[in-house]
Amino acid sequence: MCQPLPAKAQAIVDAASRLFLQNGYGQTSMDAIAQEAGVAKQTLYSHFENKEDLIKAIVTRRCSAIADTLNSPESVSNVEKALLKLAEHMTTILMKPESLNLYRLVVAESPRLPSLGETFFESGPNTGIGRLAAFLQTAHDKGTLDVPNPTLAAQYFFGMLMQYPHMQSLLLGKLPAPAELEARRKETVQAFLKMFTKA
Repeated sequence: MCQPLPAKAQAIVDAASRLFLQNGYGQTSMDAIAQEAGVAKQTLYSHFENKEDLIKAIVTRRCSAIADTLNSPESVSNVEKALLKLAEHMTTILMKPESLNLYRLVVAESPRLPSLGETFFESGPNTGIGRLAAFLQTAHDKGTLDVPNPTLAAQYFFGMLMQYPHMQSLLLGKLPAPAELEARRKETVQAFLKMFTKA
């Protein structure tokens, strides 16, 4: 479950996010982040050891905000509802301009700073896939779905839902209309359930 950050830590994360997007990851110093957040350097370092910790915090919280939809007690008993809710949160959060800009930043900086790409991937996509895979494994164990490879199934779900609209938004700067995203969510969930529902 995604727990709220202390106020000072949240201010630091918000400041880091603004500066990373404005100036680039490599060009943003911890001193500048402390100044932007209005905190002493000692306070900054008491919460975050380095910029990688800050990127991890930014991405992890977005991922957790999406995956927390799978934690309700009724989720496994109503898989369709849970997946639709997950899909709604994914399309809402990941298609926000700041999320798209963060993704662009990481892709641009990763060849020069490979650890940034690794941190983003592990804290974001890989964690999200892991959380969904665990949910699908539970549904499989309870007999709700037939999912012999939950990790691969989770990758299918994310790919079907996000690949095209995400690529379109990143490359063309064109956000899909809300009705288009809603239709995509419903069709993705229906296709996914058809693949993995026991005959």
